[in-house]
Amino acid sequence: ETCLKGETWTGETVLLSTGGQERPVSVVCVPLKDTDGKVESIAAMMRDISERKQFEIELQEAKEAAETALTEQKRLIAVIEATSDLVAMVDLQGMGIYMNRAGYRLMNMDKDTDIRQINLMAYYPPHALEKMQQEFIPQAMSNGSWKGENAILNSQGIEIPISQVGLVMVDENGVPEFMATIIRDISEQKHFEKELRLAKESAE
Repeated sequence: ETCLKGETWTGETVLLSTGGQERPVSVVCVPLKDTDGKVESIAAMMRDISERKQFEIELQEAKEAAETALTEQKRLIAVIEATSDLVAMVDLQGMGIYMNRAGYRLMNMDKDTDIRQINLMAYYPPHALEKMQQEFIPQAMSNGSWKGENAILNSQGIEIPISQVGLVMVDENGVPEFMATIIRDISEQKHFEKELRLAKESAE
């Protein structure tokens, strides 16, 4: 109808192939006029846009997948931030990448402290650092994870007994990229164990 009015039309439509399959095409219709300016015929150019349409579908799917992943990431971060355990990530040299709010509280650090400027390995007392270097980290590098009891120092140098789970995160080729850890303060548990032991000794 647009071409019949003497105007060029551009758009997209679907054609059926000889095999009965639908093929999306882009179309440009140009009216051809006689000497009096009347439309006497229409010239049309069509281009198969199947690949472009497939790319658009894949792009939309990728966008939706990314949005879903972002939503899940936000939920995961919300859970991590809400937990009472320290959750942290460090590079293979021990430099901080991330630490949740509970971690800042346990370490008695100012909430504005840039964890990326801190080597968290420096917060292990000598005996705990030796345990990390000689036992926990080698085990994690070999098996992917480790867990056990250890100790850390807060920013005031006070030693805190902890239970700790460590994970080594690897890339798609299995090469270690960074480490993640979950730390729980077990000071109350250790205090209770000590009182129980003393009570037992007194009873004997």
